[in-house]
Amino acid sequence: MTERPAGKYELLEKLATGGMAEVFLARVRGPADFERRLVIKRVLPSLAAEKEFTRLFELEARYAALIEHPNVAQVYDFGHDGDGRPWLAMEYVDGASVRDLLRATLGRGERADARLVAHVFARAAEGLAAAHGLLDRQTRAPLHLVHRDVSPDNLLVSRVGAVKVSDFGIARAMVMAGTTHPNQMRGKLRYLAPEQVRGEAPSLAVDVWAMGVCLFEALAGQRPFPEDNEGHTVSAIAHGERPALVALRPDCPAALVAAVDACLAVDLARRMPDCHELAVALDRFVAASGPPITTSMVGAWVDRLVPPRSRSEAPKPERWLPDLGTPASQPSAALVAAAPPLGDPVELQPTSAFATRFEPDRAPATPPPAAPSPAASAPAASAPAEGALTGVPDNARATGGWRRWVLVAAGLALVALGLGVVSERFPATPPPARIVVTSTPSGATVRLDGQDVGKTPWGGDWASRAPIEVEVHAPGYAPWKTTLPPGEDATLDVPLKRR
Repeated sequence: MTERPAGKYELLEKLATGGMAEVFLARVRGPADFERRLVIKRVLPSLAAEKEFTRLFELEARYAALIEHPNVAQVYDFGHDGDGRPWLAMEYVDGASVRDLLRATLGRGERADARLVAHVFARAAEGLAAAHGLLDRQTRAPLHLVHRDVSPDNLLVSRVGAVKVSDFGIARAMVMAGTTHPNQMRGKLRYLAPEQVRGEAPSLAVDVWAMGVCLFEALAGQRPFPEDNEGHTVSAIAHGERPALVALRPDCPAALVAAVDACLAVDLARRMPDCHELAVALDRFVAASGPPITTSMVGAWVDRLVPPRSRSEAPKPERWLPDLGTPASQPSAALVAAAPPLGDPVELQPTSAFATRFEPDRAPATPPPAAPSPAASAPAASAPAEGALTGVPDNARATGGWRRWVLVAAGLALVALGLGVVSERFPATPPPARIVVTSTPSGATVRLDGQDVGKTPWGGDWASRAPIEVEVHAPGYAPWKTTLPPGEDATLDVPLKRR
């Protein structure tokens, strides 16, 4: 194919067509047989026709070109073809996406090696941290550049072991212009943060959350939130309802369990502070759990899972493959029992001391008493197994603990009796209702009892003694209204009708 969308760039091969753009392998030539291969991403005609998207795409392309970091796919050039369709010239990453690597791993009946996963995600986190900290070159003011669409498809690993975050410009322009179509939203919904499904303005914390979802998926072999319907997904994300990672992968090292839990904290005050801290935590785990992981090892891993297409490209030698043995937490039952409740992340320390929480070989100053073995004949462990969670208190087994529990139980009984008397005289407000609203099209305004609470898909709790008035509005569509009983959960899928 010899099409030239911008004169000097020759399109060689169409690599893919996504929900936003067509992707081509291209090259540019110069004197003395100079040749460079790159990727051209050309916006689909349906999006190119939307002026607001085109305007924002141009703005975001300019910002994306400012990011110069080894873990971000570089943007080289920007322009429009003869039909007015915007395109980006980007760095060509010869390798595979994390999505492809995970799919190939599962296809071989294997699980991704935890140390390799940690290394790859540490590098991606460094790329995101560089974007988050980007300053305007003239004013030196922060640009607050947030990706907003981090997923395994946008995390690339090359055959030479480089890790790249891609698609900053297109993803941000899609979101800011409000041009995400319902079928595209369904795919992105899996990685949205709770504040996004509530319709709040995104911050760098949404990229931290998305990295947590991707890391959970890479380690467990499945995504953390249900996907049977959009309403259920939104509700689970909003409340952090997911299985514990160790329930799906009992041998997962405790340091990685803690990192995932911190990224997936619903409460922003308890979430991993930023992507830099995530990179530090993951690198600490890799350094403490085995020999260094080199780029040659990562490249050999890519070749093993996704062999080179060209016969002229020889796969890396087998001896370059890392030892795919991940230190396992032996007492998996103890890990599952000590895992935090669903949606309840681990307690975080201040940012300055945060990374030290993820040292896998760090033990508490005064270890708690060892738990008795369930079987009388089983020998008691003299020390916690490598990678196991330590420092979990158990007051019920401590000396005199049963006396304290008796007193606590008696006190709770008296409190409950008093509350029962009070409740007869003063009826309590019903518990908050969990309300989830999706709509076609998405992006409609949700109003509860006359208050705008966010855009669809939206999910949250609403407390009221009176029936709850629900309204859904979108420009060009007739308003949709209903009334819900107070205190009762509801999932609403609203098909808006044009006026």
